[in-house]
Amino acid sequence: MLAVFDASLASAEHPGEKIRALFRTVAQRLERGNYQQSCPVGAVSLDLTEALEGVRVAAAEAFAAWIALIAKHFTIADAPRRRAFAGLVLTALQGCCIRGRAERSTQAFSEAAMWLADLAAREVARDVH
Repeated sequence: MLAVFDASLASAEHPGEKIRALFRTVAQRLERGNYQQSCPVGAVSLDLTEALEGVRVAAAEAFAAWIALIAKHFTIADAPRRRAFAGLVLTALQGCCIRGRAERSTQAFSEAAMWLADLAAREVARDVH
């Protein structure tokens, strides 16, 4: 998924377009899988018990790597703010995967991308001025 996220984010220059590309890519993957497969890390994370501490740690590490990758694609000057934005993007993607499977639709991806693209553009522009 790191390579998929990286290629998708790198395919656009404008911050809002980066978000749209990422959400479109993940939505298309869900759709191509007939809404039967989404994020394996997210799915496993939903039902972790204490006996699966190693799996929890691996999932947390995967999420941290995805957040770091997303963050590197945005020029938000304040590093903690950039990381928090990337975390929000990942959280929205995870929620979209859940909704997408339940609703058998990519509408959640379109909705989230619309709002997050606007936020990304404003955050980057804020740092430019």
